[in-house]
Amino acid sequence: MLKTKGYQIEHNYGHGKRHLASFLTTLNILALLFHTVFALVHPPYQALRTALGTRKTFFDDLRA
Repeated sequence: MLKTKGYQIEHNYGHGKRHLASFLTTLNILALLFHTVFALVHPPYQALRTALGTRKTFFDDLRA
């Protein structure tokens, strides 16, 4: 799920300082956690996800 749903976890973040890779991976996992919780309990987020379809569409719209 972390590789295919817009979280880009497969990207190598090891280009920074000592703990950058671990920090950015932790942020990606937290994002997955928040999106999962919102999908379960937050009606406006559920409506948005229903309207946009896939998570890839959701992230593309956020980037725009």
